[in-house]
Amino acid sequence: MGGDCEDANSTMYPGAPELCDNLDNDCDGENEETINLLDDENNCGACGNICVFPNATPVCASGICTMGACDPGFLDANNDDMDGCEIDLNSGNYCYIGGMLYAAGQDNPDVECLVCNPAKNLNNWSQKENAGPVSYTHLTHPG
Repeated sequence: MGGDCEDANSTMYPGAPELCDNLDNDCDGENEETINLLDDENNCGACGNICVFPNATPVCASGICTMGACDPGFLDANNDDMDGCEIDLNSGNYCYIGGMLYAAGQDNPDVECLVCNPAKNLNNWSQKENAGPVSYTHLTHPG
């Protein structure tokens, strides 16, 4: 023997890091004792099951991959974890205002002289070109 517990396998020797391979890599009599399949994003629920979500933080909870928070500048608009956080707010095509996603050029539903203009501001409405001063006075009809 060359000081290891399995001469035919170079990943098995005293002090070796445990791998998720159903072998006793560190020769201590236990398999995978340092790997927790319930919360390891690289071995979630099973060895080699890697949690990946585009533009988002992966989370392994109770052995199930779930999508965590979106990376800065990205948004999950369709609530589909398969495509992760699919909206790149820095692409210049969207505004994210008050928790809602609006397309570039889309009018404010409440104030007609405001528009989504991502070139000016991703998080607030911009005044339409050639519009008069913005008024937030709401008119009510008598009756």
